[in-house]
Amino acid sequence: MINACEHSGVQLGIGFKLRFEGVFKRTKELLDRGMIGDPFFAYFSRPQAFPGRWYGEVRCIRDSAVHEIDLAYWFLQEEPVSVFAKLQRLLDIRLDDRVCLLTEHEGKKFSVVQGSWSVGFPKIAGIHDALFHIIGDRGFIVGKRPHTLLICNSEEPEHVPIEPGKPFQLELGALVDTVTRGIKPPVKREDGLRALRVVFAAYESITDGEPVLISSLTQRSL
Repeated sequence: MINACEHSGVQLGIGFKLRFEGVFKRTKELLDRGMIGDPFFAYFSRPQAFPGRWYGEVRCIRDSAVHEIDLAYWFLQEEPVSVFAKLQRLLDIRLDDRVCLLTEHEGKKFSVVQGSWSVGFPKIAGIHDALFHIIGDRGFIVGKRPHTLLICNSEEPEHVPIEPGKPFQLELGALVDTVTRGIKPPVKREDGLRALRVVFAAYESITDGEPVLISSLTQRSL
């Protein structure tokens, strides 16, 4: 797809909506300002109620965890090197009910992404379902979708205000700017390919039961 778009002179952007949500945008701003020093560990959790058969067959890693995989790179700013993943299928042998990915990044950094679908879980998807914790060498940040953010870089943690926004509108606005003004997409094709490589490495790790090097993936496997 990337090669076809490049050959045709077509811009290719990726729909990672979380980058446009206020709590994640504000976290990125704090990290870029060095408010907790150099971030070296990122943890993400997204527990949800089982969304139904259609989403289930797309699978948890590809449907939801892929967004946190992208955030891990966006926050840590280091390329993923290897992935170790575990999976439990409790609802159906074809579904990913509970997944956990440990990714090692360049620069001696790590990220953990956890996702789960449970029958009977509160229906908080898209509202209160994403939690995260970023640790740096001078403090940490804790957040929860949609508007909860706490930073600790002194003796007393502080709540960080989040401006309300419309992430879908911002995302679509970026798309319009790309089409009408020729501006490069804020979420680039390389961001999508990077996340896809982690997803495929995760499934390979689940099958083999051991960490998988990103560099070992072949073009054919993608």
